[in-house]
Amino acid sequence: MAVGNVGEQLAGYTDSDTFLSRDAGFTWEEIHKDAHLFEFGDSGSVLIMANDEEPTDHVLFSTDEGLNWREYKFSTQPVRVKSIATVPSDTSRRFILFGYYGRSSNWLAIHIDLSSLTRKKCILDLNDPGKDDFELWSPSEEREERCLFGRQVLVSAIGPRTTAVLTLTSHRLFTTVGLGIVTALSVTKKRPLIPL
Repeated sequence: MAVGNVGEQLAGYTDSDTFLSRDAGFTWEEIHKDAHLFEFGDSGSVLIMANDEEPTDHVLFSTDEGLNWREYKFSTQPVRVKSIATVPSDTSRRFILFGYYGRSSNWLAIHIDLSSLTRKKCILDLNDPGKDDFELWSPSEEREERCLFGRQVLVSAIGPRTTAVLTLTSHRLFTTVGLGIVTALSVTKKRPLIPL
């Protein structure tokens, strides 16, 4: 996700809109007018954003890579949100909004817990990849040249239609093809989510 604009030069932040890329920045789609703060949760399976230009009483969140957005009202009065935080590894579905009411100089923290969206855990099945929660993706997918920096990289990443929770420290399977050598690395060390 990013804040920016379409044009020959970069506009000021408050004249920008919010964009999302699903292919590592190769293409971008405008997902909302105005600048928004954003954060990733559960290793990217949850996206959350809040208006960064004016006070708001809600956040928007997506569980399908930004294809659809839902609103969650967190306050009865608008809050000037200044930051959204989660655990540094982005493995939690819990977020904290930092901000203040109106012209108040007293800061507040609002806890938003989206962990109840689903309890189903993601499945990565290397023997039958068509029946798990992941999709095979390559950063050079949209390019004519299949190699990037002399290698072809394939990643098993969670699919946009998946409604499951990731519980792995590293949930991707990387396969690199280059110089006649094929290597695969799969890390399946389980780690519990860290509550905020």
